[in-house]
Amino acid sequence: MDSIKKKMTSLSQATDEANTRAQEHERETRQVNEVADKSEEQIRNIQKKMQALEGQLDSCTEKLFDVTTKYEDKEKHFSNAEGDVGALTRRVVLLEEEVDRSERHLANAITDLAKHSQRADHAVKKRQQLENFNTASEEQCDKLEYQYKEDKFTLAESERKYDDIARKLHGKEEELLRGNERCEACERKIIDLEEELQAVGQNLQQLEVSEEKALKREETYLGQMKSLNDSLKSAENREENATMNIQSTLHLREVGGKLFIDGVIYGLPHDEAPNLHGFHIHEHGKVGSRCLDAGGHFNPRGTQHGGPKDKIRHIGDLGNVQSNHGKIYVNVQDTQASLSGKYSVL
Repeated sequence: MDSIKKKMTSLSQATDEANTRAQEHERETRQVNEVADKSEEQIRNIQKKMQALEGQLDSCTEKLFDVTTKYEDKEKHFSNAEGDVGALTRRVVLLEEEVDRSERHLANAITDLAKHSQRADHAVKKRQQLENFNTASEEQCDKLEYQYKEDKFTLAESERKYDDIARKLHGKEEELLRGNERCEACERKIIDLEEELQAVGQNLQQLEVSEEKALKREETYLGQMKSLNDSLKSAENREENATMNIQSTLHLREVGGKLFIDGVIYGLPHDEAPNLHGFHIHEHGKVGSRCLDAGGHFNPRGTQHGGPKDKIRHIGDLGNVQSNHGKIYVNVQDTQASLSGKYSVL
């Protein structure tokens, strides 16, 4: 359930991030459209100014054409007047005055023409500047259109990713529903198992009570068996003492930190083959109850059982001795047992 919740949380965060990126792309698209609209409006204003300047240039050209026509007419009249000098002598002064006026008008017209030419040059330069600015604006518009296309493609990719995330989210929701159904089935099984465990616990309690009673009966039986074993051992002891008469003569001496035990044990059964018998020193010097009264091996250090050559062993572990025709000749040497001190066997 925790993993499903974590996946749902990560999916919701991814959906929120996709929505945020889509909103940012829409805002950037609106900004790009506003910049493009402003650029188009500037271009329209520039075109209007160019049209006005072209109209002024056309009017100046027409005026120049009129002046030039008049000038040509005057030249024709002047030529005719020179041809008719004799006939028009009386009109020379008037013609000269008229020529003077025409020259003044011509000078004025030339001055106006020069001024208009300068204005036309300024208009051409300004038109070139406007064309350059228009070219830069068109390049900027192309860049904005390319950026707009990229933003539009990014927006389409974001929408596609959002659709994929939505489909995955729908699939996860279905999986969550199936997981909830499985969880409910598991909870029902757990409830059934708890009921079964309660029944088993009750049965175990009853079994524990029965076990306590059985243990008490077992303790009673063990006590009875122990008393019977003691009686049996005492009877066997008496029987063995009546049938066997085992005697021994052993000499113990300590030389140079080493204990020597020498002697003979006789009264054993006459076996045809040699037998090994354990040779130990016990805690007590009693042999009743089939040697049970002798206690355990002599072990003042409280170590584990071992052989006579082991460093860690009972002090009373002296190995085995071999019998032959009912006799054992003892010749044992030991470096751990002693006749005095805390490890004394006496």
